[in-house]
Amino acid sequence: MLARRIAAAVLGAFVVVSVLVVVAQELRREEGGPGGPADGEPQGDVLVATYFHGNRRCATCNTIEAWAREAMHDAFPKEIRSGRIAWRTANYEEARNAAHRERYGLYSSAIVLSDVRGGEERRSVDLEEIWALSTSERGLKDYVVRETRAFLESVP
Repeated sequence: MLARRIAAAVLGAFVVVSVLVVVAQELRREEGGPGGPADGEPQGDVLVATYFHGNRRCATCNTIEAWAREAMHDAFPKEIRSGRIAWRTANYEEARNAAHRERYGLYSSAIVLSDVRGGEERRSVDLEEIWALSTSERGLKDYVVRETRAFLESVP
């Protein structure tokens, strides 16, 4: 009898945690804002910074995303407000993002900067150092800002 109660409590806790994880993932996806890669490419001239993640998100993946998002919003508030820079989050494992997965060769979480002109991507760069810097908040943030500035400055 006690074993059944324990099993029921464990099963109930598992269901509650599972529901909370799904809700948190949906909220994170919405944080990326409307118009994620699968919702249509941006129009006009914009630098799109996309954090790509897979279905399974570890603590390090979530930390990289949070630090990179903070760095972008802290360093480029005017550019984000004006629409010159757009921050997005997208799951590269979703079928609707297959083209991005193939174009950028995604197999793990990544940050890709894209120069979009008139709705067409002209060039892109994968910020490959994010994993090496994933244990240093200052290092990762500085890297993201430095690379984004360099990317912006190289755009005619």
